[in-house]
Amino acid sequence: MKKLYALLNVSAQFQRRSFFSAWVLYGTILLIGSVPGARAEVAQVASGLVLHMAAYSVLTMLLFVGVRGTPAWRGAKAFLWVVAMGAGDEWVQHFWPYRSGTLTDWAIDGLASALTAVALWGICSTLSATEGAASR
Repeated sequence: MKKLYALLNVSAQFQRRSFFSAWVLYGTILLIGSVPGARAEVAQVASGLVLHMAAYSVLTMLLFVGVRGTPAWRGAKAFLWVVAMGAGDEWVQHFWPYRSGTLTDWAIDGLASALTAVALWGICSTLSATEGAASR
């Protein structure tokens, strides 16, 4: 448990890298989604639901680690960033004739982010309480 707590509460330098990595992943998502036929080929491996849940959960985790504050505040910031990213992803899809953005996909992105943020908040809160009790 101490290793997990250490992973979620990292140095400022690692926080910046995690935040930057989230934006790189987001850019990659937008880029791959803009390639004609790429989404259809990926759909043979995993459904859109699985892809959205996985991608936006990872984005939430990277942003949760990449921001500062209490666990609740970090979760809220990560969630808000990811909801904005999901909206941007769906908006960009309207510019491609072979793609279309949907509110359902955006809702799935938000759900994945909310579930991940709440889980990380719970883990950090529990572990910080355990760490505090152990140090007394």
